[in-house]
Amino acid sequence: MRLAATILARAGARAALGEPDGAPVVDLAPGASYSSVAGSVAGDVVVLVDAGLVLPTGWLDGLLRAFDDPNVAMVGPVFNAGNPAQRSELPVSPATSASDLAPEVAAWAEEHRSLHHRAYRIEPWCLAVRVDLLQQVEIGDADPFDPETVDRLCHELVVRGFDVMVAEEVYVLRADADLSEPSMDDEIRHLHAVSHARRSGPLLSAALIVKNEEENLPRCLASLSGLVDEVVVYDTGSTDATVAIARDAGATVVEGYWDDDFSRARNEAISHCRGEWILSIDADEIATGDAAAVRVALEVNWYADVLVVQITNLLGKGDTARAGLDHHGPRLLRRSRCRWRLRLHEQPCTPSGEPPMRGGRLSHVRLLHTGYTDDAAGARDKIARNIRVAEEGMAELVDPDPEELAANLVNLGRSYTWAARSQDALDCYQRVVDLDAPEGYRRAALTHGFEALMALERLEEAEEWLALLREASSEQSLVPRYLDGLLHFRRGDVEGALECLKGVDAIADDDGTLRGADIVSKVLGMAHLANREWAAALDALLLAATAGGVPAWGPLAVAAVNAHADLRVVTTLVSDASLLSACAEIVMSTPALAPTFLELLWERLPGDPRLLGVAARLGPTLTVARALEWSPRLRAAGSTDHCPLRAILESAEAPPAERLRAAAVLETAFDERQPDARLIGLAAALGPDDGETVRDEIALLSPRVGAVLATQPVASGV
Repeated sequence: MRLAATILARAGARAALGEPDGAPVVDLAPGASYSSVAGSVAGDVVVLVDAGLVLPTGWLDGLLRAFDDPNVAMVGPVFNAGNPAQRSELPVSPATSASDLAPEVAAWAEEHRSLHHRAYRIEPWCLAVRVDLLQQVEIGDADPFDPETVDRLCHELVVRGFDVMVAEEVYVLRADADLSEPSMDDEIRHLHAVSHARRSGPLLSAALIVKNEEENLPRCLASLSGLVDEVVVYDTGSTDATVAIARDAGATVVEGYWDDDFSRARNEAISHCRGEWILSIDADEIATGDAAAVRVALEVNWYADVLVVQITNLLGKGDTARAGLDHHGPRLLRRSRCRWRLRLHEQPCTPSGEPPMRGGRLSHVRLLHTGYTDDAAGARDKIARNIRVAEEGMAELVDPDPEELAANLVNLGRSYTWAARSQDALDCYQRVVDLDAPEGYRRAALTHGFEALMALERLEEAEEWLALLREASSEQSLVPRYLDGLLHFRRGDVEGALECLKGVDAIADDDGTLRGADIVSKVLGMAHLANREWAAALDALLLAATAGGVPAWGPLAVAAVNAHADLRVVTTLVSDASLLSACAEIVMSTPALAPTFLELLWERLPGDPRLLGVAARLGPTLTVARALEWSPRLRAAGSTDHCPLRAILESAEAPPAERLRAAAVLETAFDERQPDARLIGLAAALGPDDGETVRDEIALLSPRVGAVLATQPVASGV
């Protein structure tokens, strides 16, 4: 039975009320207070309505339905503004009347019929409260529409054990609303005061499945400290210190087993959690985020059963690992509603027969995933394992629907891609394209299939797949343009590649995967480099390097030198972790620039033994002038045997004149005298172009060596 309600309308609100089915409307007098309201209203519920609202048909019934639960004390609607517990977006343009909103609001109301969620504060613009409770709470002579007054009222009701609710089916627009994102500060202060008064269990649990993760687990668990209320670790058979580490950190450890099914293991972990929300995280991931903001976002979250968070995949080796692709993955699950499905790359689902999940995004958490660094992939053989699990997932399918089949095929294709089995991967993606699969899986298959075709050098077919991807993508997606730029570049059409990539920076696709500025800028920089646009190449490659990617040291050095820039713009990017890899790439790709590159690094890091090691390797390729810089340094470090001057002298590849110069400098600088016979042999090998000039130069470096050379005839050019 519907409760009897009286509507109190602030000046200017009556026009928006419509005909609220038998509920009397009273204009609230200026200066009225909660005390006067509580003492003068007849009926069960008082409803306050502010001016500037657009109220939908049936709004009052929607609010009153929530009072069917006798523990509900106050109810508010959903708004297009305000605190996160009540705020949601309806896809409509600004409206000034109920008729403008009728189709959208009717669809919203139908989708959210009789749905309610708990809140800890209600906006004062429109609310309903039980009269008997309003009379019991001592608020004093406060303005009923003052936000602080309503916060106090909410607090009093909550700590007395009553519920404050939001009626999801009632969507109210504030025509003059501030549509900017609300600050969380007020929510944090308010929730600190009231949320623990009602919560009987943990808000957030972390659930992990692990096996032999003694190296990664401490770092992961440390990142969860203060962020979650409990940690549950499901161990699948560790033989190292993983279990002890988890227990020492205070985690609940469940000793289980592994059967090539990630979802089963994750669901086992969830079954031992007590939190309202579950953060699904792996041992090779690190959670980052503001703990207070995360907790507030979860407390006031009302519409979602599963929330996606940003995941950054780190690529590369060891300390030089860098941010690769970003994507958003479903990692926060409401425990009462969600479980996992699929053996590999598992996805959340609701139990059979329940309504579909409602999803959202939590921007306050980011996970750093290190599991696909080169070191980890090699050490743990994850590639082979993922192929095995994905193949098992495909083998056990029985009459799957298109979505389930597409999900398993994409999983298997991605696993083949990691193993460089491009044709096998392409076969999987082709099957997805041929299915009537959801658009997200189709786009994934077309994108990965394009990349597989590029790896197979089947460029014409890649272009056909790119055309299909354009059709399946929104106009806002830049992924087709980026891939088109790659295709042009592979074909040698540098101008076409540059045209495609013009104005493209970080690329977020329609499904939440982000290619960062480092990846896009590196491609753009290589295109400019191929086009001999040195300054533009340098700018793009520097942007790629400073945006989190591993710098392309060789191309960077070439671009800097040809753009007449100081090579220090490149060497200053070299970190302690990247020093050896940077030097190795320069030595291999641009050896002519290696001596200068190395010398500039020595300016920054004098005495670094790693630089001495690189110099020793460069020894025979250095000029005598450069060798004279590095030989004293190596000798001072006790590496006389690796003296570059000696290396030049001993090198059969070095020109005879250069070997003689090295002999002269060794004798003068380090008193290392070479036998006359050796010097005479090198003199005999001098060519006609060396002539008297070379002999004079050597004589200046070492008079004794010069005297030996003077006894030998000059080679004739005849």
